[in-house]
Amino acid sequence: MRVRRPAPAPIPTPVFDDGRCSLSRFTDSRCAICAEICPTDALTAEADGLALNRDACTGCGACAGACPAQAIRLPGLLPLPPAAPDRTGAVTLICSRHPHAGRSAGPLCLRALGLEALARLWLDGVRVIRLATGDCAECASGPATGFEDRLARLNGLLADRGLAPMRSQPATAADLGRGPWLGDAEDRPDPARRSLLRRLSLDVSVAETQPAQSALARLQKTGQGDADARIAYQPHLSASDCTGCNACTRICPHAVLTLVNVGRPGAAYAVSGETCTGCGVCVDVCDSGAVVIVRDAPGVPDLPLVAYRCRACGVESHAPERQETVPELCGVCIRTRHSAKLFQVLE
Repeated sequence: MRVRRPAPAPIPTPVFDDGRCSLSRFTDSRCAICAEICPTDALTAEADGLALNRDACTGCGACAGACPAQAIRLPGLLPLPPAAPDRTGAVTLICSRHPHAGRSAGPLCLRALGLEALARLWLDGVRVIRLATGDCAECASGPATGFEDRLARLNGLLADRGLAPMRSQPATAADLGRGPWLGDAEDRPDPARRSLLRRLSLDVSVAETQPAQSALARLQKTGQGDADARIAYQPHLSASDCTGCNACTRICPHAVLTLVNVGRPGAAYAVSGETCTGCGVCVDVCDSGAVVIVRDAPGVPDLPLVAYRCRACGVESHAPERQETVPELCGVCIRTRHSAKLFQVLE
């Protein structure tokens, strides 16, 4: 008797949301995280946005898992549906190339489980991910490396806040048949409905398309973390290099960097690292190289500012307090070479 095997699931094609993509939204952005992590080089970051080679794409979801702005999704798979963990807090991930993959589970590669997705699963009650992967050596995307490192990062953040860890384990034969599964087909969003919602929301501002708070941000504000609790991503400002131009505070899409008490005592650049996604836009926009993104480190204190008047343009400015003298020029005059002669050509 011939055993009929289920047809392989179609390869999902990544869908890009320009309203969230840093590369598309900000002229100064050089973000290429998704392209750099793509195992088949199907994605390239170009001046006007991302370009996808559909023939090279395997639908592994690595780009969606790595995107700090949640600007990439796989139709029917990402964002992940509610996990609905069982009584043990466990869910099962079955790779589409696993022999037991069928109608009960949607294809989902470990590459799609980035730090944000893992944080969202933890908040949904998942404490164990049971893994049923295919033959990674034969996979067009190659071995799904990096998952255990991302899980270890998550558990470091959880431990610092006194929260229960998440672990992974091989799926048993019983797990394969009983679920619940990640990427369950019954929980997949309706593509037609999503298309309709996209058409109806064309007039919504970019700010309104951004999630109010990422799962990672919510997790990092949970528990009883102390002052030394690690934060996944946060910008660090160099007092010796910063010119006080405010470019980073103006462009940050998540208000991680803010200017507080301007014009009053206690003026400073404040850093709310818990809401940082690591998009790096602040780094890209800084002309003086004063900003770097640090991973898995305790929070940083505010950077105090001192007020002064620019001797070139007379504008009231501010800059980080330093051991040396207060600057004489504002950030604009420094960048525009205030001492250079200006010429106006009249036709």
